[in-house]
Amino acid sequence: MAGAADKPASLVLLDELFEAGDDRFLAEVLACTADGKLKSLAPKWYADKRPWARKMLLAYVADGCDRPRHRTLVKALLNLAEQRDDDELMAALLHAFDRMVRHESQTRTGYDWRSGQRTTYRILKLVNPPRSRGVASYKLWNRKGAPQFASPWFSLATRRYLRRRAYRWFRMLGHRDLDRFFAGAMMVLARYRDADLERPEHILDCYGLVSLLHHHSDVLARSSHRVRVVHGHTLAELEPAPVHPDAWRGRVEPMLRLLLRADCLFVRRFLVRWLEREEQAGLRGIDARKLRPLFLSGYPDVRAFAARLLESASGLGALPVVDWLELLELDDPEVLAIVCRLVEEHVDPSRLLLEQCVKLACARPVAVAELGFGWAKQKRIADADALLSAMPLAGAEVKSVRAEAARWLLELVTRELGSADHLRELIDARHADVREQALAVMQREARFRDVPSLWLALSESPYGDVMEVLVRHLSEREKALPKGRVEHVWATTLLSVHRGSRAKRAALRQIADRVARHPDRAGALLPILRVALRSVREPERHAALASVCRAAFASPSLRGAIGEHIPELVLFPEASA
Repeated sequence: MAGAADKPASLVLLDELFEAGDDRFLAEVLACTADGKLKSLAPKWYADKRPWARKMLLAYVADGCDRPRHRTLVKALLNLAEQRDDDELMAALLHAFDRMVRHESQTRTGYDWRSGQRTTYRILKLVNPPRSRGVASYKLWNRKGAPQFASPWFSLATRRYLRRRAYRWFRMLGHRDLDRFFAGAMMVLARYRDADLERPEHILDCYGLVSLLHHHSDVLARSSHRVRVVHGHTLAELEPAPVHPDAWRGRVEPMLRLLLRADCLFVRRFLVRWLEREEQAGLRGIDARKLRPLFLSGYPDVRAFAARLLESASGLGALPVVDWLELLELDDPEVLAIVCRLVEEHVDPSRLLLEQCVKLACARPVAVAELGFGWAKQKRIADADALLSAMPLAGAEVKSVRAEAARWLLELVTRELGSADHLRELIDARHADVREQALAVMQREARFRDVPSLWLALSESPYGDVMEVLVRHLSEREKALPKGRVEHVWATTLLSVHRGSRAKRAALRQIADRVARHPDRAGALLPILRVALRSVREPERHAALASVCRAAFASPSLRGAIGEHIPELVLFPEASA
């Protein structure tokens, strides 16, 4: 107890958090600068069998192993991992050590005395690791008792030694056990992220990674402390040349699994090139269902690789339609070009419903939209419901497909199968080219030209081109129609609504009175009354609403028509409840 009382409060807290398995332990370790305490903690921490302790240990190494005065802890963990043949911890340490040395490319200008001209060239300059403020060099005493100062961080030579030592451990492991070496290499590769190799020069800084994947490459030259590009070559020429190549051959399944979770483009490119070069026999005829996870990857290079494999895959004819449709939804032009071609070869259009074909036709990629519309045209449109299911084609994203689809739909509408409701769907389309074709058919075809519901739909349209057609038509019809006709009332009211004329208030009263006097003609008058009611202010509605209410009380048969055409008007709430 006396020993614990002599410890600083922070070290006591560190012990307490460790014993309690508290996640705050990691933050305390990272903030600790008592190198003696950290060194004594290493054996106890490593020997702890709790999953929590192992999780904290790997998280500590993932932090980078480059905290001030943590050198003793890092070296102790490295020694323990080597002594216990801990492949997982050694993989984490190799990843951490590879990030300890960083260079940056800088442009320099020099003078060539032979040509008398200035030249520009690039060099790689070592970037000193960041130093935390408030942590200074600390005093040591040598054997003679003289004071000397030491940095709390690893020196550059030690950093290079650590990454070389961690890589050498894996290389020697390959001489003993190729299976263990390959499994360890997979753990190493899975730890790298694109952030670790943000610039090309960072590739050369990752000594362990480059040595694992390109140990025998003619493009690179390796020494005891660095990797460099051979004169006359570039990094773009790198091809897979891993250490212990026999350990990598015949490992298609594990490499595909790693390809799914590798978050480093450099690693994924190695895997793809190795598989395409060395494992052609194992990949040819691969089950198409195994490629689905690759297509769902968030990385374009992985999806492109999967598309290339799909061309020679087996079981394409038996692949469910749902899986094909899922592939066609990918937002990747390069992949979709291959998938669309394979879909045409292996999928019978009869296996798809009309709704599925329409959905494909409305997709953004041109290849998918053309494929879907081609299949939709092959479907038999036998009734009005089927025609209504095809109407979303008017909203196709691809302009060429949309124009052709609009012409096809209008041909179907003009037959006996189509009705005014179908044409109204096209008049209300959000694309001007579709509305233009639909309006032309409405004015050309005799059976649609005088349908009141269509002209009423035009009056409620938010599109200027539609309103222009309506006004032009009504201006002509108003002059030709007798004033007593219902059609004249329609034309006058709609024009006054559009123009903002005072005549709409008079027309509103006239229509309401006519509904009250002639309930049998309510079906023709109520729709225009609805439009007029919506276009005036609330005080101007009172007289018209009063007339409608009197008519509803006097003629109960009107109640259903009023509720259908003017749903906002609730006259009998107890009945609707």
